[in-house]
Amino acid sequence: RTVLLQSKERLLLEFFLKRANQIVNREQILDGVWGSDYDGTDRTVDNVIVALRKKVGSVHLITERGLGYRFVTKL
Repeated sequence: RTVLLQSKERLLLEFFLKRANQIVNREQILDGVWGSDYDGTDRTVDNVIVALRKKVGSVHLITERGLGYRFVTKL
């Protein structure tokens, strides 16, 4: 099926796909997607992840408590 993604959702998905099955923390995501000069809150990551989960399925985007997130490509 076709899924329409917002700009940051697409960038975040690309970021995760390049690091498939690896745990990444919010700081790594912020640097990789928003850039090192981003001045906002790290909760922004959570909001975009919620939106992305709704579009690609929550089984792929796993929260690793206390560590970060992992994008699983094979179930």
